Amino acid sequence: RHLVRSRGLGDVYKRQVKYESKIVELIGESGTFANDVGRDIGVSSLTLKGLVRRSVKFDFKGHNIVPLKEEE
Repeated sequence: RHLVRSRGLGDVYKRQVKYESKIVELIGESGTFANDVGRDIGVSSLTLKGLVRRSVKFDFKGHNIVPLKEEE
């Protein structure tokens, strides 16, 4: 029987950092259609959803990914 080792949380956080700056660059100030972002960075829609949900820099608004305003 082949056992698959689960990925640790470290992998999740490394992936988050890797993609977060690319997503910020792609969405600009007004936001971008989520499917376009996923295609441009080469991830599935499910992976993109997880990345966006864990981020404090952007969020979903409908089908778009939009930047979150920084609190002053």
